Amino acid sequence: MPKSVEPVVGEAYRYWVESSVEGEPYLVDVVELNGNGECTCGDFTCVKLKQLRLNDGNIINHGYPNATRCKHINSALLYLADQVIQHKIKNDPYQ
Repeated sequence: MPKSVEPVVGEAYRYWVESSVEGEPYLVDVVELNGNGECTCGDFTCVKLKQLRLNDGNIINHGYPNATRCKHINSALLYLADQVIQHKIKNDPYQ
């Protein structure tokens, strides 16, 4: 799995996700392509995007690995979910 996820300053729902191997981080936008997400990594641009197009843009998120989401998109989605949950915990007076 990728090592770290950092939000892109000033750009909601966009993240820099560190590669699991040496190199530059990948840019992930989790709301692109009708919520499937989009990544600059080779797996997404060469494999996952093709699957998304073959499935008429419908997300295939079952199984492992996900057919239309790379590990960088999944990492960014998990990061975003954690942030939402932490915000809810801190701001919910009925917790």
